[in-house]
Amino acid sequence: GAGSRSLRVARAAALHLAGGVLPASCVALHKGRLAAVAPEGGDFRLQRASGAWLLAVDGRAFFNFAVRRWQPLAMAHGPYSPVRELLYVAFVAEASLRGPARGTPALFVKLGYRELAEEENDDQDALIGYVEKKTAKLKITNVAGAGIFVFKVPKSHQVFARPCRAAEASLKTELLNSSDVAVTPSGHCGELGAFSASLEYMFVEDAAEGSAGVGPLAALTKTLRSFTGDPTLSPYSARASDGTVYGGGSRKGRKRLRAWRGSLEVAPPPPAASAASSLPSSFAAAAVATGSPTAAGVGAMRSRAKRALLEGGARPAGPRLAFFRRSV
Repeated sequence: GAGSRSLRVARAAALHLAGGVLPASCVALHKGRLAAVAPEGGDFRLQRASGAWLLAVDGRAFFNFAVRRWQPLAMAHGPYSPVRELLYVAFVAEASLRGPARGTPALFVKLGYRELAEEENDDQDALIGYVEKKTAKLKITNVAGAGIFVFKVPKSHQVFARPCRAAEASLKTELLNSSDVAVTPSGHCGELGAFSASLEYMFVEDAAEGSAGVGPLAALTKTLRSFTGDPTLSPYSARASDGTVYGGGSRKGRKRLRAWRGSLEVAPPPPAASAASSLPSSFAAAAVATGSPTAAGVGAMRSRAKRALLEGGARPAGPRLAFFRRSV
């Protein structure tokens, strides 16, 4: 029928379409060894996948008309599958930490873009595992206050040859210069002494003063809505099907994105004795050395590449925290 996803094809017809090439004559990697892609007999079908029809056999292999060979069916959903590019901004709440830029509540953030196979179910859940493998500091599954924004390339960037990469670069620039958020670049584990030159990891704080503040998540949401042009953009939470509802616990089962259920506002943490005392140890040391836990320390940070040059003898040896000195 019109809604069928698979239509049986006679063996003679299938081999005619394949130019007489038998599935058993083609080898591929299977469970760590080379083996025939399908047995000699075979159940031939026209099978629908990714919006197209494939000549398949036994649900194991498909015929590639470009090279006139049979290949594992899994490859039809990989290198030959249509893809879509999405941007993401993943975050975890630093509940007990005041951010390095202003000494206010902060989020630890990673942003980037990812190619996903364009499947009919529009599955974006694969982003969860991808992000969590990047750093141990960014575990977002079943964690309160953690989540991920996922969005398409803004229309304004479709004019570029590589729209998603261009949008990622523009988003980094926007965050660094936004009047709504205060951003401090960091390394992949949140270290501040030397940060990633790609600027994909950062701490984000609300840039508003005093009572005008709305919290880092609300401020980040406002910035992303402005950048994307989507006034309804909200983060997703990551949930494991058999895990605890929120806050630790087991992470059994498949990880899935779910609509954000909580408020976008983040309550301020308990009062701290001093701004420097609540910062990561590397940044607190720099704050003492420079006399300021915010502007002086942040303004003089270096990327890991620059720090390596400075510590490799390009400049005279000095105190261990010399790389925090303000640039001239």
